[in-house]
Amino acid sequence: MSCPVRILTDPILAESSNGAVAVCPCCGYPVVWFGDARVTLRPRQLRAMLATVREVSEASDQPGAAWGWRLRAKTDREDVVFDLTPDETVELEAMLSEAASALELDALLADVLAGDPL
Repeated sequence: MSCPVRILTDPILAESSNGAVAVCPCCGYPVVWFGDARVTLRPRQLRAMLATVREVSEASDQPGAAWGWRLRAKTDREDVVFDLTPDETVELEAMLSEAASALELDALLADVLAGDPL
């Protein structure tokens, strides 16, 4: 497996009081730590997780919403569960959104620099 091309040098893509998203030094993919759960994702999987957490977060504002949530993240190598309270869901959504934005910026910079002969 080849590492994705990275331009941004900081391995930390996002942080919160309960976790972080960082680039794995071995595979180059984002690793999400939140509470006791940890999972390595491809960028598209991180965006899918963000979309799911965003839906859960929006559902928490609805009258009669039941809490807590258990978000299962299953990849080829890992199967983890994130147990979330309403506040943690908002925090996880913000952290994943920040990480996804950092990955998008990195990809944009890589595209720009690939076309710019130095």
